[in-house]
Amino acid sequence: MRKMTVAFWVWLMPAFLPTFIDANDDGSIEPTAEPTERSATEYKGGTSALSQGDLPLFSLHFVLMTDNTKAVAGATETRLKELENLLNEKFASTTGEHLARFKIRSFATLDVIKNSGCSEIYESIVNRTNTRYGNYWKCKDPNVRAPQGITIFIKHHDTDKLSYGGQMKGLPFAQINWERFLKDQRVFLHELGHAFGVGHSCPPKKGSGGRPNVMNFSKGCKELPAGEAGWLFTPSQAEKIKKRRDTYAKKFAKTKDPVWDKVLADSLLTR
Repeated sequence: MRKMTVAFWVWLMPAFLPTFIDANDDGSIEPTAEPTERSATEYKGGTSALSQGDLPLFSLHFVLMTDNTKAVAGATETRLKELENLLNEKFASTTGEHLARFKIRSFATLDVIKNSGCSEIYESIVNRTNTRYGNYWKCKDPNVRAPQGITIFIKHHDTDKLSYGGQMKGLPFAQINWERFLKDQRVFLHELGHAFGVGHSCPPKKGSGGRPNVMNFSKGCKELPAGEAGWLFTPSQAEKIKKRRDTYAKKFAKTKDPVWDKVLADSLLTR
């Protein structure tokens, strides 16, 4: 188990220990936009992984964990579709190899949570208590908690502006500060990198001429192997992602999820 940061304990109840967790940043150290200068061979995105039927397909389940009015207004179907497209285009290696496919499964809005069998989550959100995530992982309602796939929480920062990625009970997740949810692309790639087993890479030293990497963060980072560089996932990072990806895919293939099955049938996609 990796060492957990103090910030993680802000929201996680001790009774729900993760099997893997990495903390991310608050955006104050590393760049939040893709650099304009890249090598000619580095993947620039623009093609979707959805057309590659040989790649594992993962469901995206969004959960609104705040009643902040701007967060609620900004979490639209259009924004969710933008994020689906982003992951299908740029969850990829620097060589242009797509690493997975993604499709929206569902969105647990405040109304969905309030009217579900897990309304205690809604109460904890509006009352600003620290039980919302503990209650979430205990929830059995498939409209609130997906039994498989990737869960993306839209959070209010309260006193914690960090975003997170990792896994809980074998389920990958990302917890995104709502302000970054509305405008930042890098944070989604970074946190899903964590959810798929990649740690922090060290930012290039000032004046070194090196290029940033999507997993850059100065705390707890490791240098990339010699010769590896690029904004998206480098070869060693991509190998870690593929290993975790295949583990998830094997597990999720055995998991019953009628909501996901209907999405697949309606979209003519297969896992």
